[in-house]
Amino acid sequence: MAPCLNMDPEGSDLRGQWDATPSIWYGKRNLGIFESLRKVDDLGLGGEILPVDYSHVASKNRYVYVNKQLHRMPSGIRLGKELADIAVDSLCRGVFAGDCRKLSVRSCFPVLFNAEQRRGSLTLGMLLGSGPTPALPPGPLAQRSQTESWAQWSLRSGMQSFPESLSEFLQQSGRVQLHRDAGVQHITPAASGWKAAFSRHTRQL
Repeated sequence: MAPCLNMDPEGSDLRGQWDATPSIWYGKRNLGIFESLRKVDDLGLGGEILPVDYSHVASKNRYVYVNKQLHRMPSGIRLGKELADIAVDSLCRGVFAGDCRKLSVRSCFPVLFNAEQRRGSLTLGMLLGSGPTPALPPGPLAQRSQTESWAQWSLRSGMQSFPESLSEFLQQSGRVQLHRDAGVQHITPAASGWKAAFSRHTRQL
């Protein structure tokens, strides 16, 4: 068996857990967007892209399906309790497969954390910026998204095809072992690193 330099535990048999179509945001914080589209290109999924530009009605009316109901996403500047309960929670489950109330803001949302730390206010931080961001030139797909003014995008076979393709690529590299049905219970420090307790076993990392 190839040495396990990296390990990816999944709490179920699915790869990627919950997955949501990412929205494309423009401005000076494009690092994550460019990197996502670069990965799509690297995985050979560029031809599967289904873009939606800002003029399309779908980009103006967005809904999240929660508790067997469609909830329209807020489009104005007033963001209430519904945003945290539905929008932010859905985002966190899609990206991190976790509860937004239990995730670390510093680890999961460094832009928000740094904005508040540097400016003393989240609002001021987002308006004035949270500091310099690394320069990352956009790849071909990212350049196309800018030229065509994409508001959001999906994949022809659904967004689940993204983590599935990524999983296959990593396993073929021989540098990653994917453990399915192995939810992480807790992680504790060990002499030579970390020890992770999974739902089925304990393993040294």
